[in-house]
Formats: sequence, C-alpha cells, structure tokens
Amino acid sequence: MTRLELLQQALKRNELARLLGVDYKEFIYVIYSGKNKPLYHEFSIPKKNGGQRIIHAPNDQLKAIQKKLSNLILDCNDEIREAVKLSKQKDNGSKNQKDERNLNTLSHGFERGRSIISNAKMHRSKKIVLNFDLKDFFDSFNPGRVRGYFTNNKNYMLSNEVSKAIAKIACYNNGLPQGSPCSPVIANTIAGILDIRLNKICKKYGCSYSRYADDITISTRKKQFPRKIVKIDGRNILVGKRIEKEILNSGFQINESKTRVEFNHSRQSVTGLIVNGKINTKREYWRTARAQVNSVIKTGSYVLDGVETSNLSILDGRLNFIYEVDKCNKSKKEKSNQEKYDVAKTKKSNDNKKAELTMREETYRKFLYYKYFYGNSKIEILTEGKTDVIYLKCAYKKLSNLFPALYSPTNKNGQRWHLFNLKEKVSYLLGFNYSRGSDALKQFVNDYDKEYRTFCKKTPKLPVIIILDNDEGFNGLLNILVQGRYCVDKDDKKEVKDCIREQANGYWHLTHNLYLILTPISKAGSTFVDTNMESLFPQDVLNWKVGNKRFNNSNNPSKPDEYGKLIFAKTIKNNSAVVSFDGFKPIFNAIAAILNDYIKNKEQYVHDDHTKQKKK
Repeated sequence: MTRLELLQQALKRNELARLLGVDYKEFIYVIYSGKNKPLYHEFSIPKKNGGQRIIHAPNDQLKAIQKKLSNLILDCNDEIREAVKLSKQKDNGSKNQKDERNLNTLSHGFERGRSIISNAKMHRSKKIVLNFDLKDFFDSFNPGRVRGYFTNNKNYMLSNEVSKAIAKIACYNNGLPQGSPCSPVIANTIAGILDIRLNKICKKYGCSYSRYADDITISTRKKQFPRKIVKIDGRNILVGKRIEKEILNSGFQINESKTRVEFNHSRQSVTGLIVNGKINTKREYWRTARAQVNSVIKTGSYVLDGVETSNLSILDGRLNFIYEVDKCNKSKKEKSNQEKYDVAKTKKSNDNKKAELTMREETYRKFLYYKYFYGNSKIEILTEGKTDVIYLKCAYKKLSNLFPALYSPTNKNGQRWHLFNLKEKVSYLLGFNYSRGSDALKQFVNDYDKEYRTFCKKTPKLPVIIILDNDEGFNGLLNILVQGRYCVDKDDKKEVKDCIREQANGYWHLTHNLYLILTPISKAGSTFVDTNMESLFPQDVLNWKVGNKRFNNSNNPSKPDEYGKLIFAKTIKNNSAVVSFDGFKPIFNAIAAILNDYIKNKEQYVHDDHTKQKKK
C-alpha cells in the first residue's frame, strides 16, 4: 500500500500521528499546547536587496513533526506523478494528463531532484527573459486554504479532521511560517494548480515557464514577447491580463517592484544564475569565492559579509554550488568525472595519474584538502573502503564509554573524530577511489608533505589518521615508508618492514599531523599472518551464513557458495546489537593515543621536514 493510500485511509488525528511515526500524546501536546509552550521563536535576516526577512523558527519538537509531514507529502506527490505517468503510457496521454505531468518540471524550489540550476536551465539561450515575484507568497496560505486543498483536491481527498491537523501543524499567524521545513513543500503542492494554468498560457504563445518558490520566470526565443504575456511600454512592464487574472484567481498577487525583462544582448539571470548561453554563476560570485579560498589557505580565515570567520561550511557550500553548475554544463556525451577518473586509474603505464582539473575544480580541491586534512575540526580518519567505515561506526557505538578522550559534547553526534566520506565529488577532486583500496592512499601519503606546505603557518589542531589492513594490500604504501622518508634510519629495509607491521596496539607518526594505524598483526612462529578489519570479529561471527552461503574473508572474488565483504558489513550493521566488537579496542586505543601524542608534540611535528619516529 502506498503512502498516499495510507494517508487517505487515515480518518482521525491519531491515525495521522501513527503514519508520521509520532506518539499520539506527544503529537497532541506539541501541536495543541501553544498557550503553555512557545511553538516558534522569531528573528530576522537581511535580504539581498535590502530590508529584513522575518523568520519564525519552530521549536525542536514541532520541527521534527513538520519534517516528517514534509517527507510524507513529498512521497505522496511522487506517487501521484508516477501514477499520472503510468496512466499516460496506457492511454497515450490526454490533454489534462499532459498538463498534470508537466507539474513534475514546473516547480523547482524545495523539490526532490530539482534546484535553482534545473530552474535556470529551462531558460538558457533565450532572446528575452521575464522575471516576477509573487507578493507575500507564504503568507498567502492561511489555515483554511491549506485545509481546503487537502480535503477537496482530487489527488488527496483527505478527511476533514486530518486536513485540519495538517493545517494546524503547518500554519502560524494565519500563514505558512518561513522557517518551517514543511512550508515550502505545502506551498509548492498547492501552487501546482497555478503552475499548470500559467504553463498552458505560455505554451500557447511559444514561451517557457517555471517557478522557484515565489519567483516566476517566463522566456521566449522570439524577438519580442507576445502582448498576452507581457507589455513593455518604455520602462513600464505590465504582465499580461490573462496571466494576472490566473494569479489573482489562485490567491496570489504580483510584486510589481520586482518585475523585470532582460534581453540577450545584456546579462540575463534566473534565480541568480546567468542564462546567456550556458548556465553560469555571476563573475563576482566566483571571484569572491576564489579570494575567500586563497584567504583561508594563507591565513586560516576569510571575510564573509564584512566579518572575518573561520567557519568553512558556508564557503564549502558556495564552492559546491559552483561545482554543480559547471557539472551541469558538461556535454551529455562527455564521460562523467568519476568515469574519467576511473579510466585514468586503470592505466597501468600511469597508475597514479590524477584526473585533470579545471581552474575552478583545482581551487575547490585545495579548499577540500585544507578542510579535511589541515583545518579539520575533528580527528580525520581515512580507511581503505566503505565496509571499514561501517565496522568502525558500529564498533564505536558499543565501545564509546571506554574511550572518553574521543567524546566531545560540543559536536552534534558526540564524536571527536570523523570518518572520511568518499563521495563521487570528493573522490574525483582529491584523487581517491575506494575500489583501489590502500593503493588510493599511496599517492596521498607520498604527496602529503608537499601539499601541507602550501597552507598557512598555523598549526593544525587535530591529527589525520590512516587505518589500513595489515596484509599484502599494504605493500604498495609500505614500500614508500621504508625508503627512509617516514621511518627509522636502518640499512636493513626488511627489518624496518617487520618493525612497522609488528606495531600491534600501536601507531606510526608519519609526518606533520599524519599518522598510521594497522590492524594488529598475527604471527605463526616467525611468519606473519595477514590481518584485516574483518579479522577483528570473533570467529563465530565470521562463520555466519547468509542463506546457504559462507563469508569469504579475502580479497578474491566470491564463489557461488560464498558472499563478500559488502554483504558481511551490511549483516554486521543490521545485527550490531548481538556482535562483540572487543577486537576493535586496539584501534580506538591507538586513536586515543595518537590524539594525546599530537597534542603533546604538535609544535615539533608540524615544523619537521620529515619526521622519523620509532615505533610507538
């Protein structure tokens, strides 16, 4: 049964609460106790064009319920659109179905899979672009309007009591509050009717239509707009009467002070992006971001809105936005960044070759390197693969009380450490690839000192730790370490190798704030027995069967009667409550010891050319 069907079957408030996954007593207390406990707190933020925007932020309990309502409505909207799509395929489409289907691409604000980039993309390379705003957009949705929509709309047809409860959750001060996570979703859902009507008019006169929240854009390839769309009389810009009528009939008003028309011989912008030809950010936006990155690298801070800050999250967001815009402009025939990277990595003649980066990508790469490995606010931990990340997260949940040094009450999840996440973007920009295991870290270690010296002279607050399996896969990195660059000075390189591999329950300081931990070694007489992260689990766990298959704890491909490490990791995650993680204690002991060592010796370490440390 779909989420929409479950919502339609809910007749009472308690059934809505159950569908949202909220205890009914808590639901009633939070939603209907406004007189006893403030539901919102008010503050203002500056608008880009001057003035102040009033924000009403819900308290934590109400916000949690609003988030669940937002996800529920998004799920229902997806199901409605999918049903319309299937219906169109069966009936070859009717006019009404076609308009309904267009709802999936007309609204781009706060919608899954859409953004200001997808919104601007619809209007690139047009001769004329018209932009105008809907006045007091969120205030246009009073409780009666919200309740009426969910009760009467043919796609929902909810019970009156459930519709009232939705309006009670969503509305405040006779409107949808800016600051609530469900306000944009409900506003977009109700405004979808207007989108269909305006799009129908625009298509009739050969124009393209889209909406991002309260910002409406209409564009055309014609030399001038049809007068039914907009009339331009000198400096006066008047939206066509039919469009204005539909907007008024839908309960909105046009904000005439923000209505503008832009021609292709000048700069055309849609929701802040330039659409002359390819989609792009404004030049000053990129130049400011680049200057801020240079400031961070040189001084550790940058100026934001006239105030100096070392908060990297906002700058990261800006650089990511520029990256996504550039990614959107790549040809469909061109291989993705990750594909290009993988191809480069598989070339035997140039195994460590990195993907070639554009100037913007190189700027973002430098920033990410600084963020994760120099200006890191947590101990940064790098592992060989995704499965190791799962093991360490599960293990720490069970063992956290044994390692108070790794706990920080100021961090959101209480952890003083962070597992490096190799998303496609980061993998491409920094030259990592999980599929290559420890080989992906070989070049990273080799280049660390060179990269380190490009940053400011401030001392990094916390260490960076590499955790690797103590097996044959480590040999590539081991050969770099025994060249004398990071290890004790000895002529017998085999002795150095053995020294490193035997450091059970310990660690190696490589250089600056970079450390290495290997899984504890096992020996049979004078022979090393390879170990990996899976070796830290008890034998009874390693003997678990999935179906009739047994676990293959090797890097060799699984046979028909075996399953591999990824399935094993998922099994561990799903059954972590009954798994003993005692074998991981040496890993967390080493992390705690590294933190203590770095705090004690960091002033010495960060200025060493190459640290040559004995076994810890």
